[in-house]
Formats: sequence, structure tokens, C-alpha cells
Amino acid sequence: MNRARADRMTQAETVWALREPEPWPASAADTARKNVLLYTEHTWAAWNSISKPEADFVKEQWAIQRGYAEEEDRLSRALLARASAGGPSPTTFDVVNTLSWPRTDVVRVPPALSVGDDRVLDVVVTSGLDRVDLATTIDKLRAPAGPKGDYYEAARKESISLAFPFNVPGGQVRLELPIGGVSRPDADQIAGSCKN
Repeated sequence: MNRARADRMTQAETVWALREPEPWPASAADTARKNVLLYTEHTWAAWNSISKPEADFVKEQWAIQRGYAEEEDRLSRALLARASAGGPSPTTFDVVNTLSWPRTDVVRVPPALSVGDDRVLDVVVTSGLDRVDLATTIDKLRAPAGPKGDYYEAARKESISLAFPFNVPGGQVRLELPIGGVSRPDADQIAGSCKN
């Protein structure tokens, strides 16, 4: 989530530079970038968030950290919308590569681009890709805390495993890393380490 907001800021800056709808709002952009960094910094989180996740202090710390994420999300969306405003027609849109290298990739058209009687739920446009993209949405409630209000008991710990069985001769698995770069499970990782 935080990575998507940071990427959205980069996209807003690039689109703004290309279209220059008005002078760049440096103050709003600086505030958004500061919020990315403050949310990313996790070492100041509540010391007892595992042992006492429902404690008032833990909830107060999370409210502060969540506030940074929510404000950055609002600011990055607003900046990208301002950078993208004023297109040729409300029924058309531009696809802009905001990276510094040529690419062929998936374009997702958001429901917000629905106009009039149109109803866009999920549109994916692809061309010339040599890979399969999978997107999974998990919608579930958090497991309840144990009788002591913590998550130390094995019965309280949870995980989700997903499988997408493919038989692709000579296929390779590559994971895009949130810190940048790509990893090949088994080839680039220490034996027995977590693959996600």
C-alpha cells in the first residue's frame, strides 16, 4: 500500500512535468513525501503491539501511523488527478509511461473513468507481454486475540497459502521486490527462507 502511494507520487511528478497544468505544488508534494517516510519508519511503533495489541497505547500509536498513510494517500491521489486533469475528452484517457525506459505492460482502467451509462468494473488492456500477471484480493477479518489479549498461541497465528498451478516448459518464477529489483525464488534466496 505504501509503495503504491510512493509510486503514485512519482507518477504525478512525471505527468505534471509532461503536461504542466500549473506550477508544481511543492509544499503539498513535500508533505506527501514526508508522510511516506513517516509511515515507512516502523521502529517507533508501540513496543507492546504483539503482546498487548488491544492496549490503548498500541491503538494510539497505530492511529498516528495510519494517519500518515491516509494523508499521503489523499495527497498523492489529488496531485495525480490535478496533473492528469484537462484531457481531450471525458470519454478518453492517455496512457503515459512514467518510467525512464520503454515498456510494454498491463493497463488497468479504473471504475472512476465510467461516464454516463458506462459501468467499468475492471478492465485490463494488454499487448505484447511475455508473462502471466496474477492479481489476488484477500478480504477477511483479523484472527481474534487469545485469552491474554495476544497472538502468541499457535491457534491464534494465521497464514494464507495460494497456489496457481501452471505447467510452463522452461518457465521461470520472478518476484518483483518492494525495495526494487527482482528475485528468483530458490535461485537467489537462502535455502529454506520465506519466498515472499
